[in-house]
Amino acid sequence: MAVRGSKWARAARRAFLHGALIVGSIVFSLPFLWLVSTGAKQEPEIFIYPPEIVPQIPGPVSSSPWFDPQAYRPPKRPADLSLGAWLSKKSEILEALEAQTAAAIVRQWPEASQSKAVVAEVAEGVWEKTSLGLPSERWQAEPTQIAQALARALSDTAREEILDTVRRRLVLGEVRLDSWSLERIPVSTESDGTNQWEIFRGEGALATLESVIDSGKAGALVRYQMGSGSQVAFRGRFPLPFPPQDFKRIVFSFRGDASWNVLSCVVELDGRRYCTRRPYYLARGTWQQVLWQFPSWEDTARAQRPWRLLHPDRSQGEAFKEPGKVLIEVRLSRQSDVGRIVGKLIENYRETLNYMPFWRYVRTSTILVTLNILGELLGASLVAFAFARLRWPGRGFCFVLVLSTLMVPMQVMMIPRFLIYRWLGWYNTWAPLWVPSFFGSAFFIFLLVQFMRTIPTDLEDSAKIDGAGFFRIYWNLILPLIKPALAAISIFTFMGVWNDFMRPLIYLADQRLYPLSLGLYALQAFLVGAGAARQGIMMAASVMMTIPVIALFFAAQRHFIQGVTLTGMKG
Repeated sequence: MAVRGSKWARAARRAFLHGALIVGSIVFSLPFLWLVSTGAKQEPEIFIYPPEIVPQIPGPVSSSPWFDPQAYRPPKRPADLSLGAWLSKKSEILEALEAQTAAAIVRQWPEASQSKAVVAEVAEGVWEKTSLGLPSERWQAEPTQIAQALARALSDTAREEILDTVRRRLVLGEVRLDSWSLERIPVSTESDGTNQWEIFRGEGALATLESVIDSGKAGALVRYQMGSGSQVAFRGRFPLPFPPQDFKRIVFSFRGDASWNVLSCVVELDGRRYCTRRPYYLARGTWQQVLWQFPSWEDTARAQRPWRLLHPDRSQGEAFKEPGKVLIEVRLSRQSDVGRIVGKLIENYRETLNYMPFWRYVRTSTILVTLNILGELLGASLVAFAFARLRWPGRGFCFVLVLSTLMVPMQVMMIPRFLIYRWLGWYNTWAPLWVPSFFGSAFFIFLLVQFMRTIPTDLEDSAKIDGAGFFRIYWNLILPLIKPALAAISIFTFMGVWNDFMRPLIYLADQRLYPLSLGLYALQAFLVGAGAARQGIMMAASVMMTIPVIALFFAAQRHFIQGVTLTGMKG
């Protein structure tokens, strides 16, 4: 019985340890899971409380304007109501609130006035806009009185915002033509937006245009019904106020309908045709702009590229070549269910690759990481070999002097180092970011000294008897025996250089020299300056920056753990 009891005790202890490890790994992986999930979200999904881990899956949209059933979240219990009072009053409050908001929908959205789902969603929007500002004593009234108080607290601006959020619609707005001589010329013909566009082609789709004023902007409301894989094209002929060779880009303003269908563009002028190859997903339901730009030197010279490139297209017949005019064709294509979901998951990653030269930054970071790893391995191992295996006057004092540099804060050395590197002519070059690594790091030198001291001296004596010199002993005997420590140093160096932000910020001014860490900062500054602080794009870029570090750790974790645990052990 005792043996059986001990077996059960060991099994229970083993199960407890494994369970603790599993729970701990889940807890520590939650920040990364949140980072990955946020990289697949749009702004309305990010700035909500309480937050949701799983991104919303877009539903199929075959017609527009359409009602968004995920515009608002279900009402939450107010802090001034107990759980019991909330459960008893919730349904009555919402019913009364729906009655209060139905009139506004009838006036501004007649085609949806009889839809109970639309009325309920608008009521949830009213709740979200007004419930937090309602005085605590009002919550003790009857449900009808609470609903009336919420409806009275709703301003006209808030009502418009609710309807704008619930009612998704596609509106074609102003077209602006930019030249290389910095001319920016709107080419909208009249306030009637339908005069700009005509329905050119509909493949399996029905569409009409209706002149509207939306949020104070004139445009053409697109009403469409599309089947799976169908497409509709809108074509406009606009005057070109400058020579074709001076034509830089098209700035197209529109209101998206958050349908996750795809916009593309075809431009024809002077007998040439250009088209976009990278789709633009209708991911948001707000007014926005898309820039379609012709190929130029800016495609490689600029660090941030907010435009989408127009590529020459020679696959079709003769192109439009009416003098003094340009033909712009905007195509709307319906996505399949799989394409829509995949597009939602990768949209922020597409935008990241479009906005910034991501692979150039990756190449720069890879070069700096490689040079720093080589420098640390060579410099730190040579210095450590001199301290650990050679005997020379003042060795102990010099070793203490090297270790004492660990106590000097990095901030104290910033200005002297900067002045030295600028005097050497290294400012705005990569040299300050990799040359110092060949002199070794005090911490890595200490790590290798402790590791080398565990190697028996008999091996070194045998090599000397065989006629080996100091460098041969270092290269053929010591380095193979300290591979675990070298692997640990490589991982530490990789992580330090890959995530290094301060040194590139100090020594680099040209964005073409930026590593990935500073490139993400430049991207954030650009998005904020452009008035498009897209947190989802920043999260997607952070995921792409983090993946190499995680992959390296899992690939080299055995060497890393072995190098750390064996350091300082006696052989």
